[in-house]
Amino acid sequence: MSLRVSGLVRSGDRLFRALVWLTAFLAALTLVRLASLANLEISRNYNEGWNAYHALAAMTGGALYPRAPSFFVNNYPPLSFFVAGALGRLTGDLIVAGRILSLLSTLVAAWAIFASARALGTSRTEGLFAASLFLAKLLAASTYVGINDPQMFAHALGCLGFLAIVAGPRTQASLALGALLLTLAVFTKHMLIVQPLALVIWFAIYDRRSAVRLAIFGLLFALLGLLLCRIALGVNLTDVLFTARSYRLEWLLQSLKDFLLVSFAPLGAGLFLLFSKDRCAVLCGIYTLLAFCIGLYFDGGAGVGRNALFDAAIAGALSASLLMHRLRVRAPAAALLFALACLVPPGVAALQQAERAWLTQDFWLKPMAKDNAAAKADIAFIRQRPGPALCEKLSFCFWAGKEVQFDAFNWIEAVHAHTSDERDLIALIDAHYFSTMEMGIKPRLGVLPAVMAAIAHNYRTHHADEYGRILIPR
Repeated sequence: MSLRVSGLVRSGDRLFRALVWLTAFLAALTLVRLASLANLEISRNYNEGWNAYHALAAMTGGALYPRAPSFFVNNYPPLSFFVAGALGRLTGDLIVAGRILSLLSTLVAAWAIFASARALGTSRTEGLFAASLFLAKLLAASTYVGINDPQMFAHALGCLGFLAIVAGPRTQASLALGALLLTLAVFTKHMLIVQPLALVIWFAIYDRRSAVRLAIFGLLFALLGLLLCRIALGVNLTDVLFTARSYRLEWLLQSLKDFLLVSFAPLGAGLFLLFSKDRCAVLCGIYTLLAFCIGLYFDGGAGVGRNALFDAAIAGALSASLLMHRLRVRAPAAALLFALACLVPPGVAALQQAERAWLTQDFWLKPMAKDNAAAKADIAFIRQRPGPALCEKLSFCFWAGKEVQFDAFNWIEAVHAHTSDERDLIALIDAHYFSTMEMGIKPRLGVLPAVMAAIAHNYRTHHADEYGRILIPR
């Protein structure tokens, strides 16, 4: 009987390793595919052009935080703009630089998750399970990996800070290093508050001295960062980060549904570990609970994608690896079922999203060739038209060499909050101020009927394609 049980354990372990390595291979293949898109002039996300314009301002001494009556808004912390801008000097294209930074940061974050899982007591295979699960969920449920956006750079910094604190003895140096990296993450993307909050709460339970030290280091670095922003950029950062935006319960509920479809098992693992007697398990439980609740709240805001729940993906991956470590010893069959429950849902979501396009030759050898040709034509047209241009896809105006004129998303949110007046834009439209207007298939400005009526009266469609319409004055 013991030999049969031992054989089942070995078979379960082999299947688990095979499943983990298969997931890692597919994630790597997807990252290669995303890397092949890095130098294409295609619109992958609204944020790409928005971030590029701010990186350009950081590199050229322009207004990184424009003030009214500007139609362009910056509500992000400044760090990523300087890093992407510096990298852009090497690549020659700030959007390409941001995409490369995102891909590299994703790899760094995945490695830090692997190393953190190992530091919390898991095996190498279980650590790889955590990193692969993190990648699988991000690649299946979002488009943030490999785009010009600071999200992944912020998570790389945060995960390195988390690792610096959990990997070794609680020395003053390790706490200071961890606090510095976690603070830099917040100064890259200000919603990344979950990791430092989870660590401080965890330390408050088991090691109050370390909790106080970590909190003090974090506050000192944060105050220093705010002071530097005040001196170097002339801005009170806390005043500009929290711009008005809509909030809807249905967005939150949709995020909850989407998250649970691909993450119910890791979330369950984190909640289960919260009641463990093991300190490392409790840390993962605290992190998972906070990341889920805070991320879900953020996800109810306009313009917030699944990135608000990336911390929940990290926490869930660490929790899953710790629970797997226990199950492989005590219940091998249950361990394999749990691994399947973690990894299969993201895989199914990825297949549904791909819609079999990944099976075609053009998907790999001629990535997005039709989209690239259409984008190049639109950008060339905008470039050759003299005068200002309004682009709903800011990357098109950026590649066309146009000065930024308009930030559709943030300005519309400001109109809804009654801090901006749509009549200001209508006046420019009536005056034919814009020589060219680029609008999506479903225009963002469509939520403002008076603005759309002014556009229809003053502009006509020059041509349309899969990206939308290019308009010129009548």
